[in-house]
Amino acid sequence: MWVCLCEQINDEALANSYAQGLKTVKQLKQAKQLGSTCGKCIRLAKQKLAQLDSSIIQVSLLT
Repeated sequence: MWVCLCEQINDEALANSYAQGLKTVKQLKQAKQLGSTCGKCIRLAKQKLAQLDSSIIQVSLLT
């Protein structure tokens, strides 16, 4: 699924960036230009980052 069509960032690329330490929209904007063209992706990017955060917490609780 596309997160930022303008910058060609899909959810897999977002997850990879998250794993590399880019955990906020501000960091993604600086490093990957997410949201820098039209900005319509910011809300979806925040949702995806929150999902990644919660999945990391759930894994941590299980181990």
